[in-house]
Amino acid sequence: SSDLARQEYEEEGQGSLMRAVWQLQVADDCVIGLRKRQEQETETCAAYRAELAQCRQEAAEEAATCRRLALSLASSENEQRFMLQKVQRLETTLKGENQQSVEMLAEASRERREAAALVERLRGRQDDGVLTAR
Repeated sequence: SSDLARQEYEEEGQGSLMRAVWQLQVADDCVIGLRKRQEQETETCAAYRAELAQCRQEAAEEAATCRRLALSLASSENEQRFMLQKVQRLETTLKGENQQSVEMLAEASRERREAAALVERLRGRQDDGVLTAR
């Protein structure tokens, strides 16, 4: 009977030992699974960080391009204002010169008429003198 009790204790011990080994294997499988999951999450996190760094770089480059374009636009607007002022000055000058040309043409036309009238009077006197001399 003591052999029987001893055999029962050994079987119970064996069973406990088997359960403990099984629990260790399950725990080991869990640890391995958790480590794989941690590695995957670490890799995913690293990929996200790299993507974030790339996005930040692109955003910085885009911002620099926008600043350059804004400066270029401001410069172009200044140049356009300068050119508009220059055109306005030239238009004013041309209007003035045009007015002077019209006045000069009117004066020349008046002088031509006066000269033509003077020539006609001189011809008339000459004709009178030719007639009187005959």
